[in-house]
Amino acid sequence: MKIAVISDDTENVSRHFDRAPYYVVFTVEEGQIVGKEVRKKPFYQHQDCIYQDSSAPGTGAAGDGSTQRYVLTSAGREVIVTHLTRIDEVISRHLAGKLSHHPERLP
Repeated sequence: MKIAVISDDTENVSRHFDRAPYYVVFTVEEGQIVGKEVRKKPFYQHQDCIYQDSSAPGTGAAGDGSTQRYVLTSAGREVIVTHLTRIDEVISRHLAGKLSHHPERLP
């Protein structure tokens, strides 16, 4: 499984889905992280090439980005909006089944 987190600086979860310049993509096998890579997003605006990595089903993000949420959920991807800021904490909680979705953070 692959989990992609949207980031401005590769360490923290971005507050705005559409404007973040990076995806931090984790490869998970048997509940353990076996790979991590940083991918620069090809665009920063609403026409982002979100299908570039169709094998990244989970995305942790916070803040606005309704276009990207729509594109991902329409493709059957899970989008989790979180109040957490550190990517390592987001991934740790997700793998432990303790990452809460906070839809109240959506515009």
